[in-house]
Amino acid sequence: MIWKKPRNIYKKKIIFLTDNIFTKRDYQRYGIFYLNKHFKIKIFTLNKIYLKSKYIYFFNNYSKLKEKIKNEKANYLIDLMYPSIKSFLIKRFCKSKNIKLIKLSLSTYPVEKISYFQRLFNLFNKKKKHGGNILVKLKNRLIIKLNSIIKYDYHFIDSQINRPKNKFCKVIQNHSFDYDIFLLNKKKTKKKLIVFLDSNVISHNDYNVHFTKSPVNRENYIREINEYLAYIEKIFKQKVIVAANPKSKLHEIKKIFRNRKVLINNSFNLIKNAKIVFAHKSTAVSFVTCLNKSIVFLTSNELNESWYGDQIKYQAKLLGSQIINISSAKKEPFLNIIKINKRKYKKYIYNYIKIPKTKNKYNWEIFKEQLV
Repeated sequence: MIWKKPRNIYKKKIIFLTDNIFTKRDYQRYGIFYLNKHFKIKIFTLNKIYLKSKYIYFFNNYSKLKEKIKNEKANYLIDLMYPSIKSFLIKRFCKSKNIKLIKLSLSTYPVEKISYFQRLFNLFNKKKKHGGNILVKLKNRLIIKLNSIIKYDYHFIDSQINRPKNKFCKVIQNHSFDYDIFLLNKKKTKKKLIVFLDSNVISHNDYNVHFTKSPVNRENYIREINEYLAYIEKIFKQKVIVAANPKSKLHEIKKIFRNRKVLINNSFNLIKNAKIVFAHKSTAVSFVTCLNKSIVFLTSNELNESWYGDQIKYQAKLLGSQIINISSAKKEPFLNIIKINKRKYKKYIYNYIKIPKTKNKYNWEIFKEQLV
């Protein structure tokens, strides 16, 4: 009789630690179902808004979290926290218990580099200022510097932009979370929908995190965006479908877009079946480039005067795509046939989505190979 090693006895333990909202989308993109076949997975969250699951534990007390981490005797901790005093203390504690720290940089968003003088000017310009006042910015920089003292053992990256300076950190190169979705669902694309990627300009959850405010007046924005979408529907003779931001409250977004169809956590499928996509700025643009879809960026008079408008212009520039001002939409020419700049699309993919010459392989499969 041939002896076989019992299954699942020697599984290594991984803790995901987050202080952000943990949703069904996160459960999927962090590969929880796949990883749980090879590791013992637990998700610890400090945010009371989270997906109810047997793998997820909520903590509102730092001492209890610390005690739980100690008792778990985990091999690895994946850090999904924003830099803070608390995150620094938790990571330092994990290091003292010989728990390997892992950082994921798998959702790279393009950020334009601006001169020192422009950044200084923006600090004193309320509309251009992003992330609160000068004191808040200084505090954030100090906290980021403090957290950088704790070195990661593994860093999983989708772009060379994210390559760590720490030479003792093991770097795992591959592609973004969105490219995983593309690999798993890229077949049978259609061209029949008109899609608007809503980035929740009015009340995005990240505004609270970064101590900033919406760049638009709520009433003005709702009026302008609905008037423009109606204009688009008249041109194409069909309704626009709204792809809601994953962190949005669906009932609120439906009110904003009135009687239009609004779907959440379905951006990939909507883009896959789109003949044209409209957006302000969005991480979901990665789906647009991978699926080779046409996109038009939308701005407004208010957005143009703000930091948000600068980000719209930069993303549009990277893709060589058209920008339309919805405050004066009917005065601007609309291109019925939107050309795709294939060279810029390819460059965008290599810079922000997938490191060149890496395998078309599921991220978490590569992750497993590195850690098991």
